[in-house]
Amino acid sequence: MNVAEARASAGVLFFPKVTARLTTPDGKQNQDSHFLICYQGKLGILVVDVEDAALEAATDGILQSQGIRHIQHYDVTECTAEPHGVVLEFLQLLSQA
Repeated sequence: MNVAEARASAGVLFFPKVTARLTTPDGKQNQDSHFLICYQGKLGILVVDVEDAALEAATDGILQSQGIRHIQHYDVTECTAEPHGVVLEFLQLLSQA
């Protein structure tokens, strides 16, 4: 089972592979997010396997300034080994955001 299947079995509305169009200090950029999740009226992004942590931190701030309540990054190994745990942790953090 993978993270998408775990989210589906949790009955949570999510959008896989969402692309956001951002205006940054360097100009307009696309940001591909792994999963946009709507839970208890809050929007959050669950990101799997961060490639460039510095770039991700900058874009996370921009997304949060636009109303995304919570952004959480998970290593692909963790997502593969414990998809239900990852989803449950993310939903708990999002509900507290």
